[in-house]
Amino acid sequence: MKTLAVCSGGLDSVSLAHMVAAEHELTGLLSFDYGQRHRKELGFAALCAQRLKVPHQIIDIGEIGRGLSGSALTSSIDVPDGHYAEDTMKITVVP
Repeated sequence: MKTLAVCSGGLDSVSLAHMVAAEHELTGLLSFDYGQRHRKELGFAALCAQRLKVPHQIIDIGEIGRGLSGSALTSSIDVPDGHYAEDTMKITVVP
């Protein structure tokens, strides 16, 4: 089955891209640039696509990202330490 995978460049989505490539016909990777602070993940997504020999497209949704205030992923907020089940980790999630 032909499949297009969404890949942020993080560990979970890169692992999923490799799994999809092993089990299906991966036709490409799609990433979203929402203004994230750790832009290196988009680079990891590009490297993943290169290794899997598929095209990689980045869609700029920065206008939407500017509305995601209060997140450690997009704002100048320190990333908290702790377990993800704790309330303090909510600021590390983009809704």
